[in-house]
Amino acid sequence: MAAVVLISRPEATSGALRAATPLLLLFSLVFGVLVIRFSAVGTAVLVAFIYLDLSEALVRYHFPSLLQLLVVALVFAAWLKRDTAPVPEILLHPLTMAIAAWLLTGFVSTAWAADREVADRRAEELLKAFVLYLLLTALMRNRHRLMQGIGALLASAGLLGGLVMWQFITGNRTQDFLGLVRYEEAQIYGDVVEARLSGPVGDPNLFAQVLLIILPIAVLLGVSVKGRWKRVAIIALACVVLLTIALTYSRGAMLAVVVMAVMMIKPLQVRLKNSISGRGRSDDAHRGDAEDAEVRREGRTLCVPSASSASPRLLFSMTGIAAILGLLVFLLLPAGVTQRFLTVGEILPGADDSLRGDSSIAERRIYMAVASAMFSRHPLQGVGLGNYPVEYDEYVGEVGSSARIYPRARPTRYPHNLFLEIAAETGIIGLIVFTVVIVVAWSGLGRAERTFLATGDEELAHVATALRIALAGFLVASLFLHLALARYLFLLFAFASSAGRIGREARTVA
Repeated sequence: MAAVVLISRPEATSGALRAATPLLLLFSLVFGVLVIRFSAVGTAVLVAFIYLDLSEALVRYHFPSLLQLLVVALVFAAWLKRDTAPVPEILLHPLTMAIAAWLLTGFVSTAWAADREVADRRAEELLKAFVLYLLLTALMRNRHRLMQGIGALLASAGLLGGLVMWQFITGNRTQDFLGLVRYEEAQIYGDVVEARLSGPVGDPNLFAQVLLIILPIAVLLGVSVKGRWKRVAIIALACVVLLTIALTYSRGAMLAVVVMAVMMIKPLQVRLKNSISGRGRSDDAHRGDAEDAEVRREGRTLCVPSASSASPRLLFSMTGIAAILGLLVFLLLPAGVTQRFLTVGEILPGADDSLRGDSSIAERRIYMAVASAMFSRHPLQGVGLGNYPVEYDEYVGEVGSSARIYPRARPTRYPHNLFLEIAAETGIIGLIVFTVVIVVAWSGLGRAERTFLATGDEELAHVATALRIALAGFLVASLFLHLALARYLFLLFAFASSAGRIGREARTVA
C-alpha cells in the first residue's frame, strides 16, 4: 500500500521522506548489502535503473541516489569475483578502446573551450556513462546474464507502456507515477497544441528515442522465443511501445520506426523461410519413420535435419495477432500524429527555407546551421566539448533565416543533431573517431549474429540483429537530437560489446 501511495501521490510523501533521512540511510545500506549478496540479479536491476531513469526520479522526491549506490555495490561485488570476470578482455575489446579514444578527443578539447566549467561537466557526464558501460559489460559476461539484461529492458518498457496505457484509457494524467509518465503541452503542427508524452526523461523527443531501443528487440524475439504466450506478450509489448512512441509526437522517432521496419523485413523473411523449410523437413522425417527404422536395423546411421522450433501455422497465427494489435494501435493513434509526421520533410536538407507555421522546425534549422558555422570556422578541433550553447550567440548572427522570433525560445540551445554536435564541439577528429565507434559496434554485432546462427543459437542471433537495428534507429533519431542522455547510447554499446564477446567465445569453442 505504501508503494502505491508513493508512486501515485509522491507529493504527499516528500515531506515525510525528508523527515525520515536516517531511515533512508539505513534503507540505502540494506539495499547495498542485498545487491552485493545477490549480485546475479544486479545486471537486470542496473539496466532497469538506467532505462527508467529511476534514480533521478527518486532523487526528485528526496531519496538518495540509488544508482550511485547500486554502481558502487556492483563494482565491489565484481571485485570480489574478479577471478572470473573477463576484465582484460573488456578493457582490450575493440569497442571499449574505440569509445575510450572518442572520449579522449572530447577531454582534450576542453583545453581550448571558452567555458571550462561547462566542458568539465560534460566530460564528467560522458565519463559516468563510460563507467556504466564498463560495469554492464563486465556483468553481462555470459549468455544468461546478457538475456537477463534484455529481459530487464523489455520489462522496463512494459512498465512504462502499462502506465501510459492506464493513463490513456482512464484519461487521467494527474498521476505521474514518480515522474515516470509525464507530459508537456507543445505545438503539434501549425497552431495545434496538445499534450506530448515526455516520460521519465522529461522530453518527448528524447523519450521516443529511448523507446526505439525496445521495438526491434520485441519484434524479433516475439517471433523466435519459445512458448506461445511469451510470443503473444512480447508482440503485444511491441505494439504498446509503438503506440507510446506515437504519443510523443516525435517526428524523428517516426522516421526511425520506418527505417527500422524496413531493416526488419529481411530477418523476418529469413525466419519465415527457415520455419517453413524446417516444417517440411519434419514432415519428411515423419513420413520416413518406417524407412529410418529399417536403416537403423541394418546398422547404418541416417541424419535428418532438425525442425525449426516454430511451425508455419504458429508463425502465421503470430502474424495475425500482430496485425490485429497493429490495427488497434492505428485506431488508437491521436489524429495529429499523421499531420505531425508529414512535416518531417521540412527539416531535411534541401527543404525550403521560407517562413513556416511550425516554429520548432525553423528553430532546429537555425540550431543546425549554427553548428555548421562553428565547424566551418574550427574544422579540426571544434569549439570544445559541451560549448555549443556557450558559443551560440556569437555564431547565430552569421546564420541568415526568415524565421520569426519564438516566444518559447529556450535559454540553453543545442544543435539537435548528434553528428553536427560532435563536429562543432570536437571537430573532424572527434567525428571520425565517433564514426569508428559506430562501425566497430555495428561490425561486432554482425559477426556475433553470424556466429550464433552457425552455432544454432537462434535466440541470440535475433538479439544481435535487433541490437544492430536498435542502434540504427537510435542514430536516425539522432539526426534530429543532440546527445542529451549519453547513458542510453552507452547502454546500447554495452549490449553490443557483450554480445560480440560472447559470440567470439562461442566461435572459439566451435
